Amino acid sequence: MMKRDRSTGQFPLAINSGQRAEMETVKVSPEFKMVIPKRIRAAVELKPGEELQFYVLDRSIRRQRPQQHPRSIKELRGIAKGMQWKDDYRDRSDRF
Repeated sequence: MMKRDRSTGQFPLAINSGQRAEMETVKVSPEFKMVIPKRIRAAVELKPGEELQFYVLDRSIRRQRPQQHPRSIKELRGIAKGMQWKDDYRDRSDRF
């Protein structure tokens, strides 16, 4: 179980990439509004007026910045062309 830092009242989190993050608690208003804490805004470099996409994953709310130029399926055609595959990469002995 994570222990709260007594000086800040926050829970430190270790992220797989070696970075550290802080967990903060906010309250949702009756209009379902909430204020993103200043430290969180600074950590993700969030600016006023910036758009975010929210989605639900495993019953938790996640957010991400919208992609600037999402690729169309036509742009992805041939993306792996010329890629070197090892002969033993796929086991074909399981096929009839």
